[in-house]
Amino acid sequence: MAVVVVVVVVALSAFLAVGYFAVGFGTHPGFITVTSIDYSSHDGACGISSFAENVDYVGDPGQGIDADLPIRNPNSTASCQIISVVATTPGFAVSSSNVPLVIPAGSQLTLFYTLDCPSGSYTGAIGILLN
Repeated sequence: MAVVVVVVVVALSAFLAVGYFAVGFGTHPGFITVTSIDYSSHDGACGISSFAENVDYVGDPGQGIDADLPIRNPNSTASCQIISVVATTPGFAVSSSNVPLVIPAGSQLTLFYTLDCPSGSYTGAIGILLN
């Protein structure tokens, strides 16, 4: 009798484990892990051409990640401005930001934006276009 109970418990445990791994992991929405942000600008806004910033943003699919970027105006006589922030990586979008951001000559201000994540898992770099 004890052997039968042990066999049933082991079999049931194996069945549940297989079901968990086959169904549980297959339907889990995953995570969003952004390892770096590759910034670029077609018009050289505020002296930016392109650079990468290493980050460690972790979020859930479909959620927003708040990000920021300090920008220094290299011009000592004229202000510069960032008028748009666009995600260039498929599935990502920028939903809010503090643009237009006018940075006085020789000053530094911080660009704040929310990066909306795709509905599936993602790990890697993303692209942000500033103009």
